[in-house]
Amino acid sequence: MEKFSFFFSIFILIQSLFAVASSQKTLILGSSFQPPTKAHLALACSLIDAIDPEVLLLLPTPTYKPGLEEGLTPLLLSQVALEDFAFECGLNKCDRLDGKHCLVKKNKKNVMLSASNFLFELNEHKETALRESAKAAIRFLPLLRKELGIEPKDIFWIAGADSAMSLPRWVDADPTNLGGGFFSLFLEANWIVVPRSGDMRVGLNKDHPLMISQEWGWSPLAAKLWTEFMPAEPARDHEHPKLTVYETHWPEELKLRPEQPKKPCSVIFYDWDSPEISSTAIRSCLKAQYMLEKSPSKSSPILLQHLDTCLAADSFKEANSMENSALRSRLDERLSSMVSKNVLQSIYQNKLYEEKSSSLKL
Repeated sequence: MEKFSFFFSIFILIQSLFAVASSQKTLILGSSFQPPTKAHLALACSLIDAIDPEVLLLLPTPTYKPGLEEGLTPLLLSQVALEDFAFECGLNKCDRLDGKHCLVKKNKKNVMLSASNFLFELNEHKETALRESAKAAIRFLPLLRKELGIEPKDIFWIAGADSAMSLPRWVDADPTNLGGGFFSLFLEANWIVVPRSGDMRVGLNKDHPLMISQEWGWSPLAAKLWTEFMPAEPARDHEHPKLTVYETHWPEELKLRPEQPKKPCSVIFYDWDSPEISSTAIRSCLKAQYMLEKSPSKSSPILLQHLDTCLAADSFKEANSMENSALRSRLDERLSSMVSKNVLQSIYQNKLYEEKSSSLKL
């Protein structure tokens, strides 16, 4: 049944793309989307302008936790957020093709926005581990390319700097294995590395454009291969002023097979100022709201912890002296600054991120 569901999703995607230009340049934004935030919207919009894709694919990472409907919360919220992506990016109204896909116009060109459950369907063991999600991604990308008839050079996978710096933890521990090691990811797509809020400039250091250390899971062999794979100096600037392209080269130790491309895909650094938005802070704000609805007391240590995470330090001190109605208003303002109205409405409707979530309704 899962295989049928996966290929049916691919069929809908292909059918939708007949309305899209033939190059089908595809921008993939993978995230836990717990929940989709205004930072996700801002990042997607800025890269739509920079890359000019025909497809923006939101790819929620599987999250299997009790009470979260077998991990479907981020998937369904990202589908709710499609209209927000269209609106925030200054595109026309999202013309829904089904629950997972919609078409918008950009400079008289059709662009498809999609939020699909490919990683859920390919994650065989229903685990949340990064390793399992990465294995699913490695299986997904060749299927996507084959079905859509696109080349790896046309796929751009967006990764946070922290995820990129921990590449060796993603899949096979043997970095020389191009059948499952982390270098396999560069057989299938270009990687756009983006700083998160608080990162040093994309994790850069003076010796190499990507910080590599044992702290991030880099063995001496993996670090050696990476410095051979990716040069310290960029090959060229992108036509967009905030994108820098690094042309990569396979180290001799990698086990290339005859059918694999002789040239790997590029690594592209995006010099982007990430908004100060935290998914953890959003969930804490929501939990604080739910707790205040059930009890007016602010003496609960758990409530105080959520308020501390949700609000800036000065606001948290001020919150202790606030009436509950004023505190709820402050939480509303904080959430509105981080999450779109559509996503918030769906969260409230389903009481998501309580200890026990109700059945999802969209």
